[in-house]
Order: sequence, then C-alpha cells, then structure tokens
Amino acid sequence: APRCVEGEPDLATLEALTPWERLACYGNRTLTLEGVYGCGGCGGVFPGIFEPGWLAYPLEFDLLSIEPQDRIGPIALHFPPDGTAPPPAGSIIRVTGHFDDPAASECQVSPGETPTPVDQQSAELYCRERFVVEDYEVLGTDEDFPTS
Repeated sequence: APRCVEGEPDLATLEALTPWERLACYGNRTLTLEGVYGCGGCGGVFPGIFEPGWLAYPLEFDLLSIEPQDRIGPIALHFPPDGTAPPPAGSIIRVTGHFDDPAASECQVSPGETPTPVDQQSAELYCRERFVVEDYEVLGTDEDFPTS
C-alpha cells in the first residue's frame, strides 16, 4: 500500500515517496511546494524517442530540491510548452502543479540507439507520475546554489 500522508504534503514528504506513491496518494490534485529550483552542473543526452518530450524525456534537469548541494531526493518539474517558462537556476520558488496530467495518455517511450517501444500502458503510467507545473512564484535566490 502507498505510504500516503494526511493533509497537504510538503517537498520533504514527496521526496520520501516513490513516484508511484506520489501518483497513488495525490492523483491530479493541485499541490503547492517550496524549494530551490535548478540542477547545477547537470547535462547529458539519452537516446531514443520520447513524446511529448517535455513530459516523457528521462533525463530531468528541472529539479526542485530542499538542499540542492546535497543532490539527494529532488522532485523533477515538467513545464508544458504552452505554460510558463522555467525560472532561473538557484531561484527559491513556490510552485503549484499536479501529477496525472492528461498529456500522459499520449506518451510514447522508446529508449535506445535503436529505439525499442515500451508498451503503451507502461509509458502512460511513467508520464502520469511526473509533476507538471501550473504556475510558480520566485521567493528569492539561494546564494549557495551549486553551479557545477
């Protein structure tokens, strides 16, 4: 059974749950979280076909963390192309968003140099577990944000 917590979860609570537990506990409910945005020094490429890219691509660089210098347990944020642009790295933000985005029903996941499709049910569940940003407010800047 998922380890759901009563009431409104904070970032630490969500970081302690598996992606499936987050979806099972909070569904498409709008949640508000606070943390530091960004992934100092992140980068890379993962071959394959991932559609829609903003939701399905497996490398995640839009992270919300309690302590980004520890690089432990961040939640990945996903910004829809028709929504707001990401804030500058190192911003302390209050973000509203949800899991179980309707776009998940269209997800296609085919990893590899020679893309091998994942079955549709698994691809959809994978995308439903992503936290999709509705809006955010910048509260300040983390002066200790790691840049590499």
